[in-house]
Amino acid sequence: MAEFAFRRAQKPLTVARASYIGGCASTSLLNAAYEFRLPATRTVPHALIELFPSEEETFQAIAEAYNRYTLLLDTYDPRQAIHTAIGVALRSQETLGHTLAAVRLDSGDLVADSIYIRDQLDKAELSNVRILASGDLDEWKISQLLEAGAAVDAFGVGTSLGNGAGSTERGIAGGALGAVYKEVWYVDETGTEFPKVKIAGVKSTWPGKKEVYRHPEWKEDIIQLSHEPRPENYQRLLRPAMRNGEMIPGSLPSLSEIRELAQQNLQMLALHYRVLAPDSAYPVRFSEGLQALRKQAGQGVATMNRSCLFKPPDDSPSLTVRSLVSL
Repeated sequence: MAEFAFRRAQKPLTVARASYIGGCASTSLLNAAYEFRLPATRTVPHALIELFPSEEETFQAIAEAYNRYTLLLDTYDPRQAIHTAIGVALRSQETLGHTLAAVRLDSGDLVADSIYIRDQLDKAELSNVRILASGDLDEWKISQLLEAGAAVDAFGVGTSLGNGAGSTERGIAGGALGAVYKEVWYVDETGTEFPKVKIAGVKSTWPGKKEVYRHPEWKEDIIQLSHEPRPENYQRLLRPAMRNGEMIPGSLPSLSEIRELAQQNLQMLALHYRVLAPDSAYPVRFSEGLQALRKQAGQGVATMNRSCLFKPPDDSPSLTVRSLVSL
């Protein structure tokens, strides 16, 4: 799969990097390809096809410009365009040694058109030419295309990667990660340490310095306090990256290492968790110590709030309960 999100993403460089880590083979954003040393996917816009007097002249110009090239087929009629593309490909291969690597469909009946195009390519002894598909695709639509027998070798995905839109058709919320910085542990000037917690229903936080451990057979993850004993044979997941406000030298792995680890982790995850609609979520358990600290910190917040509401500060004896509540 190729990442095509540049036009839709608010942070296109971040999207290209994350998409590569997640498994995309390439990006259409040349700046990201240069910045992160990613493979670049050449894309041809429909506007370029329309600039030339004929589709054949466009295809010929592209074939002359690149030794390996991709042609976009659906500007006018994809079933007519594939015959034009085959003619150009055979001529450019004979006269220039340039190779048609792939053809792309961006609209229309992707299943029927891709099957027809595959048949024509094979008859012309161009079986090595891949068929790519794009056009507002997401994981659900890709799955449906493959189940319907589409002869597609790879997909380009833009909007769904760029903004994490989810699926309104399936009632799935957007995939944007809601991450907000919250304080969980505080050390004052004397060195005394305090747990910190936010109380807000489902958004309530978990206080304390933590570690995360994974079962050796990937049966569960445990989130626990850092001083609690490590579960036997469990793998520690967190690694130090910053200490005393400074980055630890060599703590950040390269992008290729991050991608490799992400792919290894995905392969280790049980297959029933990797389907589009899993029956259950991967188990994550909070240790008894962490649960107890959260309860204790929550009770402390409640006690402190009651004290603030009903005991006026010493330097403001004129404040009333009413004014404190309104503040």
